[in-house]
Amino acid sequence: MAISLQNRKNQRTSFKAIPIAAVKTNINNISKEIQLYKLTPDDIPFAKKMTSKIKMQKLCPDEKNTRCFKEWKSIICNAVKNIQYENNVVILATQDKRPCGIISYMNSALNSFFVESLATWPIKPNQKVKMSGKALMRNLLKDAISKNKERIWLMPSEITPGGKSCMDFYERLGFGFDGCYMALDGGKTQFSKRAAQLDNNFKYNEIKNGKKTKLSSILTLTFDDTQLEKIGKKIKETFKQ
Repeated sequence: MAISLQNRKNQRTSFKAIPIAAVKTNINNISKEIQLYKLTPDDIPFAKKMTSKIKMQKLCPDEKNTRCFKEWKSIICNAVKNIQYENNVVILATQDKRPCGIISYMNSALNSFFVESLATWPIKPNQKVKMSGKALMRNLLKDAISKNKERIWLMPSEITPGGKSCMDFYERLGFGFDGCYMALDGGKTQFSKRAAQLDNNFKYNEIKNGKKTKLSSILTLTFDDTQLEKIGKKIKETFKQ
């Protein structure tokens, strides 16, 4: 069946991410929500544009270990690359209408999930999204439980953004070393225990049968205050005076 050039163009730009969860946090009496979306191949153009807009030097001006920026960005790019593969699951985390984290994992041997990439980043200079990495891991645990997986494993990065070790992050979630890898074994029993542990930090709400969403219509790739946000801040400052 023939389709017009305009229709082809519309098909190429029709991004169809699927909302899968909303994670509500309350830190220092400030309530926030992290939205999770499952990306599809239709989202590749948006995801590639997103990676080009993420400037680690600008987002982390106080980071002393600037050598980690290259690997940090590489992890994000690798996750985006994996969107095209049918065996990979790629989940994007967002807050305040901005992407803030991404995870890529796949089915692996011995009834397991292998996490290929996991990275989070600030949505504005020095404005990190707290719990974004844990929110992505909480969703992974939910998926592992529903698929009756026995193990989740990964190759941890050695970068230490903000002086924090990625390995410490996984160890606190129950992962242990297995050679050069880290793994969480125990199947549903252990995964449920770790999910409950994470639920002490936030409220995870699964979205069932989420409608496909055009990310470019709901998200901004401006990792700084928009003009409207700048005006809002000026108004608040005026009332404080």
